Amino acid sequence: RPTAYTSIVDSKFAEVEQHCNQCIQLALHRWSQLPPLATADGAHDGLLRLFHQLVEVHESGQIMLEVSNHARQAAAAAAAGASLSGSGAGGLDFKHIIQTWRNRLPNKWDPIPEWDDLFCWRHWVFTATADAFKDKEEPQQLLRLHDTP
Repeated sequence: RPTAYTSIVDSKFAEVEQHCNQCIQLALHRWSQLPPLATADGAHDGLLRLFHQLVEVHESGQIMLEVSNHARQAAAAAAAGASLSGSGAGGLDFKHIIQTWRNRLPNKWDPIPEWDDLFCWRHWVFTATADAFKDKEEPQQLLRLHDTP
């Protein structure tokens, strides 16, 4: 897990998929060694949380890769004296991921630190996305990334 998070923070988005896949394989191997769910008495809880984190990291990597690619295209277009159609964040649509994140929360009985970790990470992703577009000429384009109906 930490390697996938670090890859996102360090903008090494190509590595995120690889790290997530490695973690998933290791977690599935560990899952197969656990007793059946009916008799496990909470033995699966840690791995279930891990799978939740892996999905979050994978989606975050996708978001940040899209933002990076869009910023790179905008910079290339600006250097060439052209403009991207739908400048700013117009070509990006994260509404589906935001909606998923709204609906996919930790369980009510999960410890507060797990809720905090999740929301701190999501806040970091949202902040990094907003920072990528804050200096653009059309700040209203960033609103398309916002959670609006």
